[in-house]
Amino acid sequence: MKHGKKYVDSAKLIDRAKLYDTTEALELCVKTGSAKFDESVEIHVKLGVDSRHADQQVRGAIVLPNGTGKSVRVVAICKGDNMHGTDVKEGKIELVADIDGLLKINKASLLAVNSLGEVTIAAHTAARKVVEMFMQPLVTIGTACSTFVGQNYGAGKIKRIKSSIKYSTLYSLIWSVFTFFVLWFFGGQIARLVKGSASQTVFENTQLYLRVNAPFYFVLGLLFTLRFSIQSVDRKAPPIISSTMELASKIAAAYLFIPLWGYFGACVAEPLSWTLGAIYLLFVFKKEFERLDNIKFKEKAE
Repeated sequence: MKHGKKYVDSAKLIDRAKLYDTTEALELCVKTGSAKFDESVEIHVKLGVDSRHADQQVRGAIVLPNGTGKSVRVVAICKGDNMHGTDVKEGKIELVADIDGLLKINKASLLAVNSLGEVTIAAHTAARKVVEMFMQPLVTIGTACSTFVGQNYGAGKIKRIKSSIKYSTLYSLIWSVFTFFVLWFFGGQIARLVKGSASQTVFENTQLYLRVNAPFYFVLGLLFTLRFSIQSVDRKAPPIISSTMELASKIAAAYLFIPLWGYFGACVAEPLSWTLGAIYLLFVFKKEFERLDNIKFKEKAE
């Protein structure tokens, strides 16, 4: 393949048989650069990990502000008095910064979250996949109920709306009882099959998360049924408010409970958000169907 003069001149500076250290390699990158724009450099690293396992995932990306004309502060992690290593966990040592970087940080909360470690994050990822898998039938029940509610709302058949919600709640209860027993006794094994991790720590943390969440599946089913049903009677605001409440309660629970209880604090955040959302929607449900009953009564009187 024929190359241009600049390429040939740059290639002469590189000895392909030599293994360069980092400083020399970076100097060569600068010397061999000839374009009038910001060139990129590819880095290939052999990590020796198996990405199929949840506890061996590699993540991370950063975009530097070259060419934007803006000043951007970037956190640099480096050796020195402001860094310290943790004890060995799962054959790994983590570096923890003792000073704030890009943002002003609550150090106690940050260290509490960091102390969970990669293995705990891997366990949480595996547990979430199992939770979502057993959540789908509840979503399906709620969606089916909302279709039935919407049709009968248009037809003015309030009694049939209440009946559909009652049966949807019953089906959610049956599925929730089944889910409770499966997740309580076999949740960890299911997560291990899903993610393929053989780590005992991953297994134990996954099992903890699933056992904390398992008793609250009925609350989640009730939440879906009420949210979709209320939306089907032309009330858009309450479902949005309940979703916002869930998100806010998860953030608050993680911020408050993780420093106190560690990973158990992360586990209780989910069922707490479900419970708060369901309580709010129950209140809305009661008020909304009192309104519909009054409308029906007035129509009969006329």
